[in-house]
Amino acid sequence: MPCRVFPGKKKQNQARLHGLRVHAWLAQVERASLTTLPAPDQKLEPEPFAAWEETQASLESATLQACFDPAQNCQIWREKAFDCLGAKGRISGVFDRVHLFLGPEGRAEQAVIIDYKTESNPDPEKSKTRHLAQMELYREALSLLTGLETKRIAVWLLYTQNRHLEILFPGTKTPG
Repeated sequence: MPCRVFPGKKKQNQARLHGLRVHAWLAQVERASLTTLPAPDQKLEPEPFAAWEETQASLESATLQACFDPAQNCQIWREKAFDCLGAKGRISGVFDRVHLFLGPEGRAEQAVIIDYKTESNPDPEKSKTRHLAQMELYREALSLLTGLETKRIAVWLLYTQNRHLEILFPGTKTPG
């Protein structure tokens, strides 16, 4: 699990590592209703246990149910790396989670990009502004990879600490 370390910034490094752990737990989940994540030993591994607890609370949240138990006609991508050529140059990254909703012929008709955010006490407006450019690029990349128009691609920011879902781009798919 690669993690950039900042010398002398213990709190920042701990937050990064926590975020990587939450992402790693969530990457194991295809559908919450069919997944059981074994808990690490709380006494031996307090930091991984905290990430597991945050993940488990997100999976059990009624607010976030659409993120982890989509319709059956949905293909799910988890931690999928991409690299493509967009309108303004190369776009590279990793989708945390993507739901591709398939039509009767098995082709994607709409999609949702779900990006996990593990920062503590996020201000939704500041966070929205902070992540807007990145999510616009992710949306463009998914459009290039699937052939979907961007208006058919929703983008949801999922805040794991407070179990909040921010809809950045509504697309044609809504939670629930």
